Amino acid sequence: MAVVKVRLHGSLPSHYSKEGKGRGEDIAVKFPQEKIRVKEIFAKLNIPEEAVAFVAINGVKGAKDAWAKEGDKVTIFPFVAGG
Repeated sequence: MAVVKVRLHGSLPSHYSKEGKGRGEDIAVKFPQEKIRVKEIFAKLNIPEEAVAFVAINGVKGAKDAWAKEGDKVTIFPFVAGG
């Protein structure tokens, strides 16, 4: 089993938890294989792929179909709107 730490930003924690869990804290995502695609993490956390604008893996811009492995930190950002 492997674990990736995930940090959600903006409105994304509301998809993961109605109580706002995940905002400003790391979420440990466990998976049985050695590595996992970032978009599979979205599914595990109930985050719609279309809500994600940008991901970073260990502080480096990544793609939704990039791989994450044991010990990585994945940061997920939503689209931002405003006036």
